[in-house]
Amino acid sequence: MDITPQIERVQDDLRAAAAVGGAEFAERAEHLTVALDASLRLALLDAISAAANELTVEIAPSSVAMRVDAGMPRLEAFLDVAPAGDSTAGATSLPLAAPEDADESDAEVARFSLRISYGLKRQIETVAHREQVSTNTWIARTLAGAVAHDVPRPETTTRSRGRMRGWAH
Repeated sequence: MDITPQIERVQDDLRAAAAVGGAEFAERAEHLTVALDASLRLALLDAISAAANELTVEIAPSSVAMRVDAGMPRLEAFLDVAPAGDSTAGATSLPLAAPEDADESDAEVARFSLRISYGLKRQIETVAHREQVSTNTWIARTLAGAVAHDVPRPETTTRSRGRMRGWAH
């Protein structure tokens, strides 16, 4: 999708508004339009990405992803449709649903660090690739599905070198 027309429309509006102030303002506006080009592109890409994330929440377990090729955004839809009578289709993806008690602040995207083994990271990347979604989308969908559907945790607890491992209830 070419976002250049939208950027040019904003730049034209800036030029038109500055023209009211005379030649000096028009010249300054021209410099601003060039300087704002990259910022406008980034803001539009961010808005398109946010829209793709919102759609993914609404259509889970299917998803929408934004990819950028040569500076141009491209939206891709990945539909999770099971053939008739196939109960195993989509078994590796959990549905993404917002918790019932989520407030408006939960709609914002947050970042956090996660420390996992390289082996698990490779497995996650493999499954995400197979499902044709980004690793981030797969992790977010899986976590949201686990929270929304209270996925049971293993009841095992093990001891290793004086450390206890397992799930705390």
